[in-house]
Amino acid sequence: MKKNIIGLTVICLSLAFIPVKAKTPENAPQGKTVIALSEKEEIGRLFLRLDEIKQLTEHQLDPIEKNNLRKEVRSIKKRIDKMSGGGVYISVGGIIIILLLLIILF
Repeated sequence: MKKNIIGLTVICLSLAFIPVKAKTPENAPQGKTVIALSEKEEIGRLFLRLDEIKQLTEHQLDPIEKNNLRKEVRSIKKRIDKMSGGGVYISVGGIIIILLLLIILF
């Protein structure tokens, strides 16, 4: 009975970690994606703008201007993440579960 419960738990957890492939356009290049030169220039411009915002003295700005700058920084960071391709993030809990499963199974 105990082996059945453990087996069922392992099956349920393994189904939770099945990767789902996103649909890609037919003309998309296979393998590593290469950022176009214009996108690199745009990312550089966005980083320069972030540096300009960091150098501003906050105590001289109105609360409305501060709020607008915060919104601008958030939107710039989102654009940079979209352009650079983001990344793969694994939570600490996910890593612990994977390690426990490896220890139990092997």
